[in-house]
Amino acid sequence: MKIYMIRRGAAPELAEDLAIETFVNFWTKAGECDLRDRSAAGWIFKIARNTSIDALRGERHPSDLVAQMDAAPGPTTTEGDHLSAERENRVRSAMNCLPTRTGASA
Repeated sequence: MKIYMIRRGAAPELAEDLAIETFVNFWTKAGECDLRDRSAAGWIFKIARNTSIDALRGERHPSDLVAQMDAAPGPTTTEGDHLSAERENRVRSAMNCLPTRTGASA
């Protein structure tokens, strides 16, 4: 689970905390899960995904993510270039819909 959190963008120390939080949430909510409609692994990864989104949302503003995208090395293939440009356009478009940051404390 820690590797999953790191792949989602968490620092190693935070990833460990998020993995623990995921399993605590899973254990706490275990009675609520009806496994007839889904697998336990799928449910755990859904909890992990939501936990990582909540944590990363709290520590980063979307404009910070665009700066990271601009600094990141790009793919080396033509198809990769196309997919990267398409993804960047979607992110920038979505960011334009967000309210501007006003007096946020970081």
